[in-house]
Amino acid sequence: MVRYGSELGWERTRPSAASLAQAAVVGHHHPESRQYVPPGEVFADPTGVAAEGWSLETERPRSAYAPSYAPRMAALPFQVGRFRRGDTLVVAAGFALPDSTPSRIAPAAPGRTHSPSARGFPNPSPESPGLPSGPPEAGLILLSSDGSRVARARVRGRSSGAAAVRAPAGRYLASVEVWSPGDARAARGRQGVSM
Repeated sequence: MVRYGSELGWERTRPSAASLAQAAVVGHHHPESRQYVPPGEVFADPTGVAAEGWSLETERPRSAYAPSYAPRMAALPFQVGRFRRGDTLVVAAGFALPDSTPSRIAPAAPGRTHSPSARGFPNPSPESPGLPSGPPEAGLILLSSDGSRVARARVRGRSSGAAAVRAPAGRYLASVEVWSPGDARAARGRQGVSM
């Protein structure tokens, strides 16, 4: 596992004339990085963790990453319904990508970079050239507690709506995910479901 993702760039800091220290090289990570490693209890029973347990830590993450295809990732407001149909479980989810995903990048003063000591290091851009573009996509994914079964439904062209999947009755982790390639942002919500 890469603890903080790849670095976007580096800068060399120059010590003051009165200092005997040598110049240092500082690496910069994407400013939109979030923590994606779930809490420890997820590893014991992923289907038993409530939606709040899957939050994307932004303030002081112990590890962080910003996927290039959607560096602005947020928690997804969603609702899940479970229905029994004989020995089959039907899971339906309603979702809506928030109108805006808050950016963690504070605007820099005109003519300055984000780091006051940077010498020619450009502001990191959340958008990278050559990344996918197109209409939004969404999905509902069920993963069985033992990892042996997966059921999924895909919704194309909409960032809000509903999806449903069928699976044998049991315990599952439900993940509802929405990606808007044109905006380079995404949102996800997860919770355990069983019947």
